[in-house]
Amino acid sequence: MSLNDLFGAAGAKPKQITTYTTGSGVYIPTADQARCYVELQASGGGGCNSAVAGGGGGAKIGFWVRVPIAGLAYAVPASGAVNTDGSKATFGTMSAQGGKAGTSASSVSSGAGGLVGAMAGAVNSTNASMAMGGIADAYPGGAGGNASNSGNLVGFPANVTATSSPSLGFGDYAGNNGRGAGSGGDSFFGKGNPSNTAPDAAAYGAGGGYFQAGSPGVIRVYDYGV
Repeated sequence: MSLNDLFGAAGAKPKQITTYTTGSGVYIPTADQARCYVELQASGGGGCNSAVAGGGGGAKIGFWVRVPIAGLAYAVPASGAVNTDGSKATFGTMSAQGGKAGTSASSVSSGAGGLVGAMAGAVNSTNASMAMGGIADAYPGGAGGNASNSGNLVGFPANVTATSSPSLGFGDYAGNNGRGAGSGGDSFFGKGNPSNTAPDAAAYGAGGGYFQAGSPGVIRVYDYGV
């Protein structure tokens, strides 16, 4: 099967666009083996129950898939409550990871953003050997903020104080979503929620500020037929 067979001609428009903002069920396509592009946005983690840390934004992934006429199961994640991690968004066999809750445990005060891959390897003082996995169309959620910093932008799931490297132009990336100290981390669909402010239900996947829940996830299916 060629890429044209799977994806169709350039410029083709979807026959149907379906958005799920709550619940679970089975997506039934417009035709058997319909070509579908699916976006999964996991929910944001809740903030800490003290004025310490915001929750991380949920990860977002996108992928093409053939959907049989019997359909594929989906589940939209609800918000992560205060002190509670966000949950996965799922469609068929694919999932996007929720943001972590804000916490003060072990001095790790900010909830990590949802991840889209993993890195593993060995490091010593002179050499590093690494392998990384992930998905091409994928956006890690931003880490939640803390008492000194705002939450992070999408793509920065760990809230740390980085050591500047002039040769690489890399510096401290903490606290740059502009939502105020203790705010949640950003998601692909929404800015992190400010601290002590009710979460925006339409900011899908955004982390919660401290004392508050995160925002829920969302699933969108672009069905191009056969």
